Amino acid sequence: MQLASTLQHHVEFVGSLARSDVAQLMATTRCLVVPSLWQEPFGIVALEALASGCTVIASRIGGLTEAGGPYASYFPPGDTNTLASLLQAHLEPCKPEKLESKTSYLAQFSIQRVADHYLDAIRTAMEDA
Repeated sequence: MQLASTLQHHVEFVGSLARSDVAQLMATTRCLVVPSLWQEPFGIVALEALASGCTVIASRIGGLTEAGGPYASYFPPGDTNTLASLLQAHLEPCKPEKLESKTSYLAQFSIQRVADHYLDAIRTAMEDA
């Protein structure tokens, strides 16, 4: 928190928000940092941020790397120096060609695709039983 106070014009801690407020905030946010120290099961916040057009910088831990894939930048948990370097590097806008490939990446996590994967797994398990 002390470091963030020196960046008070650039960093905002918003606390808990309603789902609709999260979507609205992400749509106007340039960069989302997920500095987790524990094994995130999946890290859907990274997907939500990518889908909103945010740059994602996250701890390289748990499911965050799976969720962010090649479209997020990662740092070792607790490594504030690397985090600071990544923030500095991401001050430039995202290139259009990277946005197009990100859309394809995000499509694999659509509700329909995830549901289809579950159904395929259930069918396979039933056939093997």
